[in-house]
Amino acid sequence: MSIFSSITGERLVHMDVEDARVWDRWLALHRGQSYRCSYDVPVGSGRAAPDIANAEDRVLWQSLTIKRVDVVVTWSDETWVVEVKPLMNFTGLGQVLGYTALFRSDHPDIRNVTPVLVCGGLDNELVKIYESNKIIVHVV
Repeated sequence: MSIFSSITGERLVHMDVEDARVWDRWLALHRGQSYRCSYDVPVGSGRAAPDIANAEDRVLWQSLTIKRVDVVVTWSDETWVVEVKPLMNFTGLGQVLGYTALFRSDHPDIRNVTPVLVCGGLDNELVKIYESNKIIVHVV
């Protein structure tokens, strides 16, 4: 099943319904601002295919195991690597840190790359951990 943004109509490839609702709220709050969104952005190189895989299967394996950022938001002076979650959690923490590191490695020419979590609610025990890792959190 495909999920589409109710704000932009764009296909949100790997977001589930709850993530898409959170993302649509963020989009609605930032309507009219100047930025560009790229969805399902591949980062890293994926896992190595098994030795028995043929060339065609190796390409398929790589495309299935590559990591993907929910959204990369490009502003005039900053690039955000965005993870979208219904609630702040440890999974989002690890994902946004890992995806940001891979994005920076894949795009050393892009400066001012910032990890961002867009979520529907906070976990008060995790707020300081996100802050100490310099992750911007948007609650929508």
